[in-house]
Amino acid sequence: IRRSKDGGKTWGDVQTLIDLPGGSSRDSFTIDASMVQDKNSGRVFLLVDMFPESTALMSGSPIGNTEINGQQVNSGYKEVEGRRYLMLRGADQTAQAGNIYTVRDDGTVYQELEDGTSVVTDYTVPDRSSGQLLKAGNPAGNVYLYTGSNKGDLSVVKTSYLWLISSDDDGETWSDPVCLN
Repeated sequence: IRRSKDGGKTWGDVQTLIDLPGGSSRDSFTIDASMVQDKNSGRVFLLVDMFPESTALMSGSPIGNTEINGQQVNSGYKEVEGRRYLMLRGADQTAQAGNIYTVRDDGTVYQELEDGTSVVTDYTVPDRSSGQLLKAGNPAGNVYLYTGSNKGDLSVVKTSYLWLISSDDDGETWSDPVCLN
């Protein structure tokens, strides 16, 4: 974005609000931004479609139409004990037993077992907006990439994610993205 403090007469420098990684042939990206301001609170909201490494919905591939253990996962989230968590899979994106993972609210990654139990792993995703994956505190790639040298050991389901960010100071600073899926 660019901001103006004088009604559009002059403009500040470009601010990058969400900076997603690129893969070997395609990038992760956001599109279709919509910005509104709550006239009562002054809070500014920016809604974007976020796509992990892909060519978005027009790629011709079946994005998000995956079934794992009889459960449709097109939201990219898995329900565990009544809560929905961001789902990760092994880097090959297959649905073999034992390679379904969830990212909990604190960034800890759990492996979801066939018997319905969850086991904590050495993986964490401390900052979902960047997608950086750590294993025992060391870089293990990026969950938004499927190819290239920075692809993650684990990655998100290939689907569209709806992200919302907000600002309470007229766009000078912004919150981390909240996924609305």
